[in-house]
Amino acid sequence: MRKNLFLVCLLFLFMVTSTGAALAQDLPEPFCGKLDPADCTILADSQKAMLDVKSVSTSGSIDLNVAGIPDLPVDEVKVNLAHDSVIIMDPEVIQGLSALQSKLATAKPADLQTIMKDYTDLILKLYQTLGLDLNLTVTLPKDIADILTAEAGGVQVPEEIKVKLKLVDGFLYVNLDDLAASIPEFEEFKGWYGADLASFMSKAMDQANQRQASEIQGLQSGLGAGTLLTSKEFRTMLNDYVSVERQPDGKLDLQKVAVFRTTFDFGRFVASQAFQDMLKSQLDLINQMSERKVSPQEFDEVMMGLKFLGPSLFQDLKFEVIQNIGAKDNFIYRSETHFHWDLKSLMGFAAMAQGGGKAASLPKTAPVVGLDIVTDYADFNNASTIEKPEDANIIPLDQMNMNSVQ
Repeated sequence: MRKNLFLVCLLFLFMVTSTGAALAQDLPEPFCGKLDPADCTILADSQKAMLDVKSVSTSGSIDLNVAGIPDLPVDEVKVNLAHDSVIIMDPEVIQGLSALQSKLATAKPADLQTIMKDYTDLILKLYQTLGLDLNLTVTLPKDIADILTAEAGGVQVPEEIKVKLKLVDGFLYVNLDDLAASIPEFEEFKGWYGADLASFMSKAMDQANQRQASEIQGLQSGLGAGTLLTSKEFRTMLNDYVSVERQPDGKLDLQKVAVFRTTFDFGRFVASQAFQDMLKSQLDLINQMSERKVSPQEFDEVMMGLKFLGPSLFQDLKFEVIQNIGAKDNFIYRSETHFHWDLKSLMGFAAMAQGGGKAASLPKTAPVVGLDIVTDYADFNNASTIEKPEDANIIPLDQMNMNSVQ
């Protein structure tokens, strides 16, 4: 039962986290909870404003903390990713993809090939029109850097890794100067290197479109999961477990912002009949997406466990999203996502399920998973242009492995 419980939870989390890649054709109504209608209007107007953004600059950080998990090579892992970027996009392409994703997810098998052709054409247009100028810094703990060094065949992996990326006119460029400065083995690879990403993806997708219908239907199933999770029915089901509150207004870059905080009650949700009915209706889809098949009997066993144990297993999971929305233009100037899960209850349950007893099996380090994402946005529709590096070494397309993306 314990393995099946973890499997279903992980599958559900996978479905939830993949929702962002499957856009709805029409913007769903925002979660408003018990907000005043005027405050709910601010959230709806912000959705519309962000969908029409053509360019923006961002900066932020991602902090991951994982500790006390059995079989980890170290007691605690803390990783930080700091970034700043400029992003340029074509709203019409994004919105066109949204419409085709919804259409593809519900298409009849006879129509799949035609719709897939339109879909892949738009994907390629996305690569051709999307602009990105990204500076990324990854900071690793020393013990993790040492482990990676040992597995890298003698290459000394530094605790701080800096990477510069550009995407311009369908070409992806990587600057290796910073890597060469910190990793002696990269000394000969200084400068910019580029590859025709759009053409590479075009060939890869041509190969994908020649696959058998069953494989295309697998893609359709994945899109179907995203469509389900962005559907009005699913979002209505979540309403009872989402709490939204408007906090005191603030200021960012001299801009007055309305601050909204959204939380979600995972414990009550996973124990609800609505959640169980929703997962059961998608059991065939879940089995298509997983190598490990779940029988109806196993599923019922897991659901019975979740019904009674869900509130206690998830009682220490804290999740919140904070949005800072410009009072004048409705753009999101700062977005924060905080996920913190104290796993003592879950680990105790796992230990008892193994028959070893709680005290004997719990790790010395307090088990926890934490993720904090903070992103600041600026220069809406006025971000700097992205220029391609003129001295880049272009990697010929025939030297790239097509099998790597299949």
